[in-house]
Amino acid sequence: MSQNDWHLGCDAIGFDLHGTLINGQHRLYAVAGSGKTIPFLVARGLPPESKNSLDIGKKRLLHERITIAGYSMLRKEASICNQLMTPWSANVRVNVKTTQERNQLIEIHKLLKDPINEVMEQCKKGIYITELTAAVFVAEHARRFPSISKKHLDSNFPDQGTMLEDFISLCKNGHRANGKLLPIDIGLKSYREEKLNAVAKSRRVTNMEYYRKVVSTAYKYVEGIPAKQATSFKNSNPFLDIANEVQDICTTSSIS
Repeated sequence: MSQNDWHLGCDAIGFDLHGTLINGQHRLYAVAGSGKTIPFLVARGLPPESKNSLDIGKKRLLHERITIAGYSMLRKEASICNQLMTPWSANVRVNVKTTQERNQLIEIHKLLKDPINEVMEQCKKGIYITELTAAVFVAEHARRFPSISKKHLDSNFPDQGTMLEDFISLCKNGHRANGKLLPIDIGLKSYREEKLNAVAKSRRVTNMEYYRKVVSTAYKYVEGIPAKQATSFKNSNPFLDIANEVQDICTTSSIS
């Protein structure tokens, strides 16, 4: 409302037969807080019992809002893009609320649609959104630097998977698609063990700390950098060119 991003909808402010407000109290509090004049539909004379049927349905999810607005997106795809648009140093993932933020998320999806599709085809379930997002970086990095991807294939076993397939298998199973492990896989194996230990202790492993760890370790994996532990790049996302393009979308969209 304060950003002039509220639009008239079909959900009315509701009053019962006695004039008691039974629907829309949160919106009216928001109006008072915004200092704006906002148009609403108003329904009066509702039976008092109707309040028992309000606010019990499923809330519309982010990907549903985007799809209804005209751009088709799956739930996991929206979550990946939400993770991508979150600044590297953030404590929690960005909470997408406004039309502007949803448009930014759409532009990020357009930028990385091919690697996102590739990741979704390779992995329907079994790893977290943080790991799927790291897999998008792996797939896009391999696309932009084919010599790295070719080196990954040429220097190892003939029956191995692609760089992306092996990365996903390491996150899910602790070994490559062919069941083998190589020295450059130690960091990802360490990350997975740390993750499983945390899960066993009921600690969260989908937060920004583990996101930074899996992305950092993914970069060391694709670049062939030895890493015995799952350690993070502290200052910035190591997939710098991709991360900068994503943040440019957010910054440019914010200015406009």
